[in-house]
Amino acid sequence: MVRYSPRADAVGLIQALYDVLTRRGRLSLHMTDLPTGALGFTHFDSQTVYLAAGQTLPEMRSTLVHELVHLLRGPVPRRLAATEEVAVQHQTAHLLVPDGAELAGQRRWTEEDLQELAARYLVDRDTIETALNPPTIPWPRPESP
Repeated sequence: MVRYSPRADAVGLIQALYDVLTRRGRLSLHMTDLPTGALGFTHFDSQTVYLAAGQTLPEMRSTLVHELVHLLRGPVPRRLAATEEVAVQHQTAHLLVPDGAELAGQRRWTEEDLQELAARYLVDRDTIETALNPPTIPWPRPESP
């Protein structure tokens, strides 16, 4: 059995997502100042991902994969944006922490444990927390009427 190695696979996962998206057309990535609290933003029309400057490597990795998942899934009507955001968060967590469901059932995790898991998987704290909690909605993008 091949064991997932987040450090070895970090570049490979992001590169694979980037490759899939660039085959669909031009993809641009920009580091910039974003509004307070925003770590990333996707502009679908221009296939552009904006990442907030000053993020740590785990934050940037989590944010970049999150925004690439948005691009893969495509835009949704504004009324479905909150539901879509939750789905993207869970899909991102599953990609970056593929054994999150298994870890969730092992024990109750302390804050220190969560920080250690985040460091092990090279993700931010929010991604670990999402990975350890099952999604409350299905991953497929909601159908618009």
